[in-house]
Amino acid sequence: MIVLVVNCGSSSVKVQVLDVADGADAAARLLARGTVDRIGATAAVRLDSARGQTLSAIEEIADSFEDVWRERSELGERIHELEGEVARHVELETLLRTTLVSAERAAQDMKEQARREADVIVAEAGAEGRRLVRDAIAEKEQLLAETRRIRSILRAALEVASEGEEAQGADVEDDQPRHAGPRLSEPPAARPDADRLAG
Repeated sequence: MIVLVVNCGSSSVKVQVLDVADGADAAARLLARGTVDRIGATAAVRLDSARGQTLSAIEEIADSFEDVWRERSELGERIHELEGEVARHVELETLLRTTLVSAERAAQDMKEQARREADVIVAEAGAEGRRLVRDAIAEKEQLLAETRRIRSILRAALEVASEGEEAQGADVEDDQPRHAGPRLSEPPAARPDADRLAG
């Protein structure tokens, strides 16, 4: 039975082709041995004790491993680039999340401050309205009291005027003569011109 033994390292591959006979005690016979060095760069292939188809198979295996390691190296670089991009995206996401949280907190603070200021304004407006109502009621009461006082003064003045007119009417009636006979006329007074001519 032909057995291929492969030992893969980070930058080299070692292979052996053994002919293992049947049976537990049978010794393996080395058919070929080879080494592929500097995989990923300029690979160096070295084959020992190779014959015919075995040599061709080992060369194909070496080429295949070189391609695989080159692809692995390219994939490693690509993974490194993608990890860098992922890290940048994570950093941007964290920054955006922090910005959004800060914006939400600022908006909440502004809303709360506006609500407090509105409450203060409403309370001050209510207090001012109550003060104006109290002042208006007090002024109304004062005007009503003044009106009642003026009305009382006018009523008293009208009563006094009415009593005066009644008393004056009674005095006039008392001064009227109680007899209806004709009154004797007094002699006419002497004229000053006549007296002067007589003298």
